[in-house]
Amino acid sequence: MCIRDRYGELRVIGMADSIDLKGPLFEYMRSRGDEDITPKGLRRALEATLGLEHGSLDPRKAEVKSLAEEFLLQQQEEEEEEEEESDEEPPPAKKVKKEPVQKAKPEKKNGADGEKKEKTFAVETRGGEEAPRNLGKTQHRAMKGTQFLGCGETIEIELFGNTLKGWPRQFSSGGFGWYTGGKIPIELKGKKVWAQVGLNVTIPGSKEWL
Repeated sequence: MCIRDRYGELRVIGMADSIDLKGPLFEYMRSRGDEDITPKGLRRALEATLGLEHGSLDPRKAEVKSLAEEFLLQQQEEEEEEEEESDEEPPPAKKVKKEPVQKAKPEKKNGADGEKKEKTFAVETRGGEEAPRNLGKTQHRAMKGTQFLGCGETIEIELFGNTLKGWPRQFSSGGFGWYTGGKIPIELKGKKVWAQVGLNVTIPGSKEWL
């Protein structure tokens, strides 16, 4: 049944006890935002929104209060969830692979002052000839390792009046040759000093002498 109130608006009579208040109440409080409202003011607002008679929701004041508390609790939980999401650390940004920066190579200098270094060693072969190129390839089948070790050829070097000798051997690298070394005394400007000698004589291509 509908009647006009004192303001001339239509009101539903006898419906206040059967209307579901949760939806309208939640929608109204959400529209108000953070504005405070008393339970009585909330009932009056719902009555106006639903077209109910003034005071018709007073018998349901406990229900209205409970629904208001439920809305506030739900709103608080939603705000806490948003805060937790904002506090979570974002996933690490993908690293962009940087192209390697090519550093300028320093100019090669022969000496500290850029001048060509003086050669500090020399070789004079017995026949005066120069060694052929690619010795490893030309000598890899020259003989067997056992033949070399059994040849009995030793090296003997005179150095500042000292004699150093070496016998045929196989090095840890697999190649064959000779080694000699040790400490020897040397007279320099009337003073005697001791020098350490280490001399490897290796044969290119001899790693293949199996």
